Amino acid sequence: MTKEAVSAKLRDTLLALENETEIVLATTNVNRVADRLCNAVSEETPVPAISASEWQALRALIFLALEDDKFFDREMPTLTGLTAKEFRQLADRLPAG
Repeated sequence: MTKEAVSAKLRDTLLALENETEIVLATTNVNRVADRLCNAVSEETPVPAISASEWQALRALIFLALEDDKFFDREMPTLTGLTAKEFRQLADRLPAG
């Protein structure tokens, strides 16, 4: 689902909630509200979503990088913000496939 589609879905849901008297929208531009909500969600959840096979590929790539001392050298934690141990814990949480 694209970011535009997510924003449109949020807009439609906000309007539906207003029609059902669940909320009151005090704005003339529901699109702006929907876009802000979409942007906030996008910071935590990738839009479009990452597929299971893409997560599996990322997991494999992380493990491959961790095994190569030439690639994952002592500079890598400074460059990426994560240590090898933290990357391993992250990769362990991704789908194995």
